[in-house]
Amino acid sequence: MKNKELFGGNSVCELGGGMACLSGLAIAATAGAKEVFVTDGNMRCVENVKCIIEQNRQYFGATHVVSRLLRWDVVEDLTDLKSRFDVVICADCLYYDDGRHALAETIWKILKVDGVAVILAPTRGKTFQYFVDIVEKDFMVERLMAYDTHVWELNCRVS
Repeated sequence: MKNKELFGGNSVCELGGGMACLSGLAIAATAGAKEVFVTDGNMRCVENVKCIIEQNRQYFGATHVVSRLLRWDVVEDLTDLKSRFDVVICADCLYYDDGRHALAETIWKILKVDGVAVILAPTRGKTFQYFVDIVEKDFMVERLMAYDTHVWELNCRVS
């Protein structure tokens, strides 16, 4: 939320948002995005988020908000999304070894040429580094550990 300017007026897609798609819906409610697609590969999650959207539509203003099924390894799910999004966000989706390549390909396909992908992931073994190894051949990668001073200080206290 400290970087709302990244989303204002832009097309945004959250990948792997789960049962709540909290990140994408927070952007839709506060950042002035043109559109926000919140996605997951599980239809139960998609249907649950559709209910959340309907119950909270008044908070999204002019932002067009869509919940939809998006399986990273199914070409048909991506067809109408090619090069559509200015910003792709994804939180805590790197832990499945079999999913990292498909996630990287999905981001590559749906992101505009000058777009930005923001991937947030906890330190969990080498899962983040494995993902970086996959994407650094096609993307410029910038790794931020202390992206927020307050959050970083809390993290250091717990570690």
